Amino acid sequence: MGCAYEFTSYDQWIDAGEADGYVLGKQWSNAYPGLTIPDVPSIAGEWVPRISRPFYECTIESDCFCPPHLS
Repeated sequence: MGCAYEFTSYDQWIDAGEADGYVLGKQWSNAYPGLTIPDVPSIAGEWVPRISRPFYECTIESDCFCPPHLS
């Protein structure tokens, strides 16, 4: 049987006999508090003159999922 990091869905992990480790996959996730657009772009603003195309920047915050042994 493979290592747990080979599984990207919970169903695959169950079908493989619940290998030791953590399943690295989500079927869905809450996006709360969601997107934040910075007032002053830092990363995206550097790319505009380099490639002569508009770039946009945002931060996505979501629920944090942490294996019990790491919390």
